Amino acid sequence: MNTDILNVLVQKYNRTMLTKQNFADELGVSLSTIDKLIAKGNILPTPVKIGTTKNATIRYAITDIADFITSNTEDIR
Repeated sequence: MNTDILNVLVQKYNRTMLTKQNFADELGVSLSTIDKLIAKGNILPTPVKIGTTKNATIRYAITDIADFITSNTEDIR
């Protein structure tokens, strides 16, 4: 993991879990692009579902996002 990226994310958001919108913002893509990548089965960080309802909130661990940004060599845009 690139600790520089992790430190930037922690300073920017000051929390350990980020929304799908935050994740999209960090990748420089839209929410619909994230949804398309998920639908295509692309390897993305594993989301954490907060709640039990069908439309429960989804969050991503900030460490997983930092790992993804560090190791992702393919341009997803």
